[in-house]
Amino acid sequence: MYDIKTIKKALRLLKKYDYKFIKVSQELSIKVNTLRLWRKKELNNLPLVNKKRNKPSKWSNEYKEQLLDYYFNHGENLMIVFRKFGEPSYSTIKRWVSLDKRYKQKHFVKKRESCYTTDEKKTLYLNQPQEKTR
Repeated sequence: MYDIKTIKKALRLLKKYDYKFIKVSQELSIKVNTLRLWRKKELNNLPLVNKKRNKPSKWSNEYKEQLLDYYFNHGENLMIVFRKFGEPSYSTIKRWVSLDKRYKQKHFVKKRESCYTTDEKKTLYLNQPQEKTR
């Protein structure tokens, strides 16, 4: 998403370069279609930046809670919940679970300390038999 300063700068450059979209696109690294859209909005006196829509959620809070309760009470398996409810997508369920306060990320890898010191690694490496190249 571009801010209003960038859009106005691009429109000024378009006027300066006699509406050569490719030249402005190369200079600002903005797609030509985006520049054309901004120019069209300017000609039709439309707002250059769209406001964020506050769209109501498709799923009720009760439904989300029911789904999350089922997830945490039945083995914490996303695929089982997805197959049972089937309505929201797998990724939506995954996002709801990750945002829930009961969720604890269990799958992480601890960085283990090295078993060998740097000197031991050097001696092991130097003592390995070298492969012959053909």
